[in-house]
Amino acid sequence: MSNLDALWLLAVVLIGGTFVTIYLVWMIFQKTDLIVTGVHEGVPVSERYRLLLTLLIPLPLYLTVGVFDLQMALLMLEVAREVADERIRVMGYIGTSYALFGTVFSVLMSPYFLLHLMRSVRTQGTAADR
Repeated sequence: MSNLDALWLLAVVLIGGTFVTIYLVWMIFQKTDLIVTGVHEGVPVSERYRLLLTLLIPLPLYLTVGVFDLQMALLMLEVAREVADERIRVMGYIGTSYALFGTVFSVLMSPYFLLHLMRSVRTQGTAADR
C-alpha cells in the first residue's frame, strides 16, 4: 500500500468514524429524553414502559458504538501494519488508540448510564403511574 493511500484511508476512517460515533451518541441522548421525562408528545407514559425502553433503546445503541469503534481501531491497525513509512505507521497507531479509547469508554459507561436511567425512572414517577 502506498503512503498516500494509507494517509487517505486513515483520514477517511478517523474523520468519518468520529462523525458516525458522535451521531450515534447524539441519537442515544435524543432517544433517552422520553425515558427521563416520561412524556411522549404530551402524553405521560407508565414507569413499566419507560423501564422497557431503557433496555430496548440505549443498550443496542451503546453496543453499536462500541463495536463500530472497535472496527475502526482494527482497520486503522491493519493499515498501520501495511505501511513502510514509520511516521504514517505512528499515525495509524495513534488513530487505533483513539478508537480503542472510544470502545473502552462505551463499554465502561454503558452500565452506568443504564443504571442512571433506571434509577431516574424509579424515583421520578409520572402522572400515568398515579
